[in-house]
Formats: sequence, C-alpha cells, structure tokens
Amino acid sequence: MGIIKDDDKKMIADHLAREMVNPVRIVFFTQRTSEQMGFVHECHICQDAGAMLAELAQLNDKIKVESYDIATDRAKADEYRIERIPGMAIFGARNYGMRYYGVPTGFEFNVLVQAVIDVSRGASDLGPLTREKLKGLGADVHVQLFVTPTCPYCPGVARTLYKMAIENPRVHVSVIEAMEFITLAQRYDVRGVPRIVVNETLSFEGALPESGLLAFILKAGGAMSDEEFSKELAKYHHH
Repeated sequence: MGIIKDDDKKMIADHLAREMVNPVRIVFFTQRTSEQMGFVHECHICQDAGAMLAELAQLNDKIKVESYDIATDRAKADEYRIERIPGMAIFGARNYGMRYYGVPTGFEFNVLVQAVIDVSRGASDLGPLTREKLKGLGADVHVQLFVTPTCPYCPGVARTLYKMAIENPRVHVSVIEAMEFITLAQRYDVRGVPRIVVNETLSFEGALPESGLLAFILKAGGAMSDEEFSKELAKYHHH
C-alpha cells in the first residue's frame, strides 16, 4: 500500500486536474542510505516523504519531482536554501520561497496539495489590501512555521503564509513539522502549534488571521512601525 490512500487518489487527481494551470517542480532533498555512501545516520522519514511526493507526481503530469542528496548536492541545497532533510522547495514560474520540512501527513497533506495548486496558478487570493501592503517590504522576511499533522488550525496559517510568499519574492516561508524536528522545535521554544518565528526575532503561538500574519511580515520587513504592530498584536492576546 502506498502513502496516499487509494480511495483518495482519484479525488486528489480530479482536484489537481481542475485547478492546476502551469507546471510545478518540487525539488526534494533527502539522504541516500546506501552503505557505500558511508552514512551512519539514516533519515528514516526521508523515504516516506520521497514516496509521498512520487505518488503525488503520478496523479498529475504537470507535477515534476527532482531529488537531491543534501550531503553530495550541497551547492544545490544552498542555492535552494534547504537547511535540513527531508526538505522540499515548491517552484512554479519562479522560486516562490516556499519550503516544507518533514512528511506532510494528516492535515498537512492538504497544505502541500494546495501549495502546488497556488504555485501552478502563480497567484494568491489574498485580500487587495494585504497584497498592496506586501509591496512595501523593505527587507527580506523569513518565516518559520511549526506545525503538527494533527493540528486543525495549522493548515490555514500555512496556506496564508505561502500565499504571501507568492505575492512578494522577499517573503520566504518554511513550514516545519515540529514532531520530526524536535531539537529545532526546542530551540525555538515551541510548546504549542501553530507557532511562527519571523526573522529569528518575532514569534507568536496560535492561529492568526491574515491581518495578524501580515502585521508580523510587515514589521519584520520594515514596513510597519512598533506602535502599529503593538496595536495590531493587542487584538490577538487574550490574557
């Protein structure tokens, strides 16, 4: 049996056929496990992630998966800004700065499917005000979003952030499966999900709506004052 349930395959294939416009490339970074490579630490979840991507690519011929080894293809990993494995970058007409680390299972699988569709369209359905404000970024913004497959609130946050990356090439979004990168989650003090960490300096735990996520990106990108940011953030603190 494959990773994607047989019952779901037809539904996903139909959805992709209806929604996809242009080709999408998923660049996948893994670690070869053959003994002659001399690796001691095998990435066990990499095989699942690779198998899932291969199955997804079989559902629509517009999806192409390229696979690289993080150790032997270091230059490629640097070029695509992939820092850990399993890691994937989702490309459409350009590099949209969208990364996913881990195996997208549970609620997260839909995030991957929708990301492929959005990248294939090369456009987001964010509000006009959000799109306008995103044009004002004066610096690069890197958002790390920690998620788990059982979190029902995580996909909405992931999708919105990915859409912001589509809107402005200065926005880079890494969605990270917290349970699969425990050391990293501990480093960023992840106690609950969704948790965002923006440019290493700003963080928030909880599901923020579009306007709240926008505030973090604008603040980190030098397009929102401290006062405006505090005012926006006050709406989401319930204690």
